Amino acid sequence: MAVSKPSLYLLAFLSSLYVIIINPAYAQDQRYVDSLQAVFERTDDGSARTRILLEQAGHYFGVGEFDSCLNFYNRGLTLARKLKLNDDISEALIGLGNAWQRKGNYDKARDLHFENIKFCKENDIPDGIASSYNNIGNLSNEMGDYAMAIEYYTKSSNAYEVLGDELSAAITIANMGMIQNRLGNYHEAISYFKQANKIFTGKGHQGGINFVLNQLGVSYKNTGSLQEAMSVYRQALSNYEATGHKFEMSGLYQNIGNIYWEKQEYDSARLSYFRSLQLIESIGDSTGLGRVHNAIGQSYAIQGDHRQAKEHFLQAREIAQLVNNPLVLMNAEEQLKSAFVALGEYEQALLSFDRYISIKDSLQGVEKLRIAEEVEAKYQNEKKQKEIALLSAQNDLSSLQIAKRENERNYLMALSVVAFALGLLAYNRYKTKQRSNKKLQELNKLQSGFFANISHEFRTPLALILALLDKKMQGSDADQKDFEIMHRNARRLLQLINQLLDLSKLEAGNVRLAVRPMPVADFLKKITASFTSLAESRSIQYLVDIPQSEEKGYLDPDKIEKIVYNLLSNAFKFTSTGGTVRFECSINAKKLIISVSDDGIGISAEKLDRIFDRFYQVDSADSREFEGSGIGLALTKELAELHRGSITVASQPEQGCSFLVAIPLQGYDRMAISDDDGTPLEEDRWVTVPTAQQPSSYEDRVTDDKNSVILLAEDNTDLLKFLSESLEDHYTIIQASDGQRGYELAMEHIPDLIISDLMMPKLDGLGMCEKIKHHEKTSHIPVIMLTARADHESKLRGLETGADDYLAKPFDVKELKVKVRNTLIQRDRMREYVKGQLFFPAPKLNANDKFIKKAMEVIHVNISNTDFNVEAFNKEMGYSRMQLHRKIKAITGQSATEFIRLVRLKKAALLLQKDYDQVSQIAYETGFSSPSYFTKCFKEVYGVTPKEYAEKKVSVAG
Repeated sequence: MAVSKPSLYLLAFLSSLYVIIINPAYAQDQRYVDSLQAVFERTDDGSARTRILLEQAGHYFGVGEFDSCLNFYNRGLTLARKLKLNDDISEALIGLGNAWQRKGNYDKARDLHFENIKFCKENDIPDGIASSYNNIGNLSNEMGDYAMAIEYYTKSSNAYEVLGDELSAAITIANMGMIQNRLGNYHEAISYFKQANKIFTGKGHQGGINFVLNQLGVSYKNTGSLQEAMSVYRQALSNYEATGHKFEMSGLYQNIGNIYWEKQEYDSARLSYFRSLQLIESIGDSTGLGRVHNAIGQSYAIQGDHRQAKEHFLQAREIAQLVNNPLVLMNAEEQLKSAFVALGEYEQALLSFDRYISIKDSLQGVEKLRIAEEVEAKYQNEKKQKEIALLSAQNDLSSLQIAKRENERNYLMALSVVAFALGLLAYNRYKTKQRSNKKLQELNKLQSGFFANISHEFRTPLALILALLDKKMQGSDADQKDFEIMHRNARRLLQLINQLLDLSKLEAGNVRLAVRPMPVADFLKKITASFTSLAESRSIQYLVDIPQSEEKGYLDPDKIEKIVYNLLSNAFKFTSTGGTVRFECSINAKKLIISVSDDGIGISAEKLDRIFDRFYQVDSADSREFEGSGIGLALTKELAELHRGSITVASQPEQGCSFLVAIPLQGYDRMAISDDDGTPLEEDRWVTVPTAQQPSSYEDRVTDDKNSVILLAEDNTDLLKFLSESLEDHYTIIQASDGQRGYELAMEHIPDLIISDLMMPKLDGLGMCEKIKHHEKTSHIPVIMLTARADHESKLRGLETGADDYLAKPFDVKELKVKVRNTLIQRDRMREYVKGQLFFPAPKLNANDKFIKKAMEVIHVNISNTDFNVEAFNKEMGYSRMQLHRKIKAITGQSATEFIRLVRLKKAALLLQKDYDQVSQIAYETGFSSPSYFTKCFKEVYGVTPKEYAEKKVSVAG
């Protein structure tokens, strides 16, 4: 006999749910599904029928039967929409999105989650929004878009924080740990997982515990703790086997196979991979299928069975292309390249390698492109505003100039006759004096620039040598690399000094030519061969064409060696990675012709005629692109002419440069011929072939996560490395090899302190400091300037641009550390002062602190809006979440959330002084979601409840 009352069916349904909660294993039993279906068929209650459909869909999702899962979610969604059950509609949309993700249809999954977000915003379902944010993070993570994954995990975390949902927040924490695993930050990942696991264990959430165990295994494996990884994998596998979760089991078998792989037990690894494959095929998980085929292929490849390996890699590629998964596709193409090479299929190998590089570059460039577009949009907006302001100023100036010219015209006409006579008289004297003064000024300018630059060239290696010697004298062990740095920089100083001495001797006429008969080709081959390792380390194509010849000629080996060294060193200096340097020569009985060319940056026509002038530098500004003293080419020309030869140059900008040297091999006076017997030169000559020093950047290295972040901007690689190693034990270090990159990293990461060299490529230290101090986002950051220019004028210029302190090279590392510590302490004191001055609505702050004023105004406008959170605050202020957090943290010592809450509480305190009976009203007026939460926050700050505070104020006032 059928039961007619719908409420009885609902009661029966809730009883079924109670069984699920008490005994999770029962939920996987077919009898449970049958019982749900029986209740569904007997009830007429639409709400109960909807819940049963969604519960059945969730069951099939858990056991990996995704087609059945999609069927029940679609039926539940249709019924929920018909009955306008908003919470059930949101749950169905989320479930459908997750099911399509498991089936590998990422576009459909993403569309469903965004549809749910829109629906939840329209119908005030905040937990649904938070859930879809988290799931979009999962999608992005699986697609390899980690920047978007972190963005949506952060949105989800903020939403759950507002809701007070600790368990869901723990899920987001675990997901952030998974991102850290993907990025290779395994120790940070372990910290996230342990934090999440503590919450899951306290709540008894077995699904969360299992997820954490799986991810912990990944972290342990990648930190070398294979035994711990295998232990947590097997524990998680046992839990999933008890509940029949095939999807998770398949992933765990693959992870266990990876452990066997690390232990070089390849047969066991492959067996685990095939178990994973069997489970994946039963649930239709396309993405997992691609991954496991890649893993099986690698297990065959390492044992030499490349044909079997190729078949599995091809299957992985086909699946990845079908589901549009770039990570799986990239891995498949990379492995196929190796398999094709092993099988001799080189054309296919090249195609796979090209596709692998293309996918890899695409994945790495997406976030950079997005950031570049944002920066470009802001730049164009600022540019238009500046153009409007400039046009207005020009119009005003034009009007003033017209009026001024009218007044001056009559006056000038009266003086023109007298001025013409006097001018004609003085013209001849002026022109003569002007010519001599111009020559003198040019020489003075060149010499001043030369001595400033050579001072920088001397002080930087001296700073490194002295600092490392101090380290040794203080008892710290110096390793081989320290001595190599000292030796390299000492040789650099010797080379600079020898060049100066040679030039001085040439000028004084004290250098004598000493030629001797020698095999020209063999001698040139020895000199040019010393640059081979430099070319290889910088991936420069180095082409040497010296004809085979036994012919001897008269040469001064010391002079020729210096000429060749300077020309080749100059060519490598101005040639980028991947470029070409050529050395060619022709030898006959009368003359040696040497050609040195490159395809580097080239030289403009107006500068080409002056490159052999003493002290002249093509890039002589503080922000010069390349190191140099300005004497190398001048010395080369003097030596060539001393050898009765000549040197010419041809160049165009961005098309490289070519030098041609002609040296006679005979016809020298007897006085110029040396008595030397032709013994080869000693190995330890005056020249030192430059080493390949790759510039560092933020992408190169960031140290461990410590509280204070320091940005180092220095173009000398050795000094940059030394500074980083000296400070990284106590601070997080970001590196930049030029001023422009330093400014970009400062804008991106908002460091706590910047240490910058004065003379750097692209943008010098003064220019970088000025831009940082004049931008709202970075104006608070203290800057310490390192410089070889320790004169009063340079210090004054630096302080005028906003530098907080100066340190001259060579410097004492202890002094630098003390300055860093004192600067940060002073910043903390200022932060406490500012924090104590936060009053509302008229904060007693420094009048120049526009940022704090703007922040207070934004919060004031939205103070009664309970939905006004950090995300809305970021948008109103025009900052990214990280930038705003670090800016506020640096000024006030508080996070953005704490800052908003403090401003609300300050406002509430003022209102309580006026009307202490309306605590609940004041709570809502200042944006708190409930009076109880307001009371809790108020007491944490003021130590008393709002009512106690109000009564105290009233009594004092009375």
